[in-house]
Amino acid sequence: MDRLYYTYLIIKESLDYIPAIEIKGQLEEKYRIKVDVKTVYQAIKNINELSKYIYQKEIIKTKHRKGYTINEEFFNDGQIQYLWDSILYNNDLDQKEVNILLTKLQTLSSNKQLSRIQNQTIRQNDIRNYDLLLNMTTIIKAINEKKNIYFKYVNYEIKRNRLVEISNIHGNHQDNKEFYISFVLGKMADVMQILDNKLMHSSIIMSELKKACGKRISIDAVEIKLKIDDLCLHNITLPVYALLKKCFNMIKEEKNINYEQLIRFEKPIDINAQCDNRGGYNVFQYYGETSSFPLVGFVMFNGKDVPYKYDYNKIKL
Repeated sequence: MDRLYYTYLIIKESLDYIPAIEIKGQLEEKYRIKVDVKTVYQAIKNINELSKYIYQKEIIKTKHRKGYTINEEFFNDGQIQYLWDSILYNNDLDQKEVNILLTKLQTLSSNKQLSRIQNQTIRQNDIRNYDLLLNMTTIIKAINEKKNIYFKYVNYEIKRNRLVEISNIHGNHQDNKEFYISFVLGKMADVMQILDNKLMHSSIIMSELKKACGKRISIDAVEIKLKIDDLCLHNITLPVYALLKKCFNMIKEEKNINYEQLIRFEKPIDINAQCDNRGGYNVFQYYGETSSFPLVGFVMFNGKDVPYKYDYNKIKL
C-alpha cells in the first residue's frame, strides 16, 4: 500500500509528465522504498484499476516517451475553486480550522490543478473562542448515539461600534449553575461580644442589598460589563456585586454543596443600615435602633421558593 500511495503522490505533485524511472528514483530517495521499474508500472496499473471503482475513470494518463500525469481530477477547476473560497472566507472558521480543511482538499487535487486556481491560505480573521467543526462533530455524534447535549446561550450587545458577547443564564450547560441564597444577619451587640470588635467593614448599604433580593443576578454578565467599562448595572450596585462574587467563590470552593446550612464568612461583614423592617423581606431577621448590622453568612437553597419556607430560627449564630 505504501508503494501505491507514494507513487500516486509523486505523480500528483509533478507539474508535468514524469517518467517511471524518475518515479522509481523519488521512491528510493524520498521514501526509502526500493523498487524496480516494473513495480512502478504495476503500481500505476493498480491505482487506475482502483480509481475505476471510486471515480468511474482512470486518473493517471500515460504518454509515450514522456511518462505519467494526473489526467482526471476529482474536482474540476470550478468546483475546487468554489470549495476553496467557501472554506477560506467562512467567518465561522478560524485560521487553524481553515488550514486543516484546505490541506485535506489539497490531497484530492494535483499540484498542476492547484497552480491554476486562486489558492491563497492566509486571511485576516478574529480569534474565535469556539470550534465550529468540533461543535458540529459533537452534535452529529450525539444525534446518532441518541444522547443529550449540554449547551449554553449567549447574547450580543453593540458597544463602541463592535459586537460584544454577553453571558446568558439560559441553556443546560453544567457550568450554568443557579444558586438561591438568603443572607443571615446577626445582632450587632451579640456579634461584637463574641468577636471582640472584629468585623469586615464594607460600603454595602442595606437598602441596596434589599433591591437585589428576589432578582436573578448573573455574575458573568456583570463581569463582562465591567471589562468593557460599562458601569450601568441593573438591580445591583458594585458593593453588592462584590458581596455576591465573594459568596459565589465560596460556593465553588465547597467540595460538596450543602443546602439549607449556614455558610459563614471568615469575619462578619458590616452592612450599613439605612432602612427598617417594614419591607417584608423575611431573610433579614433583625432590625433595631442601630446604624449597622453584621452579615454573618448565607444559606444556599436548591429552589427559588424554598427560602420563603425555611425556618431561620434553627440557625445557631
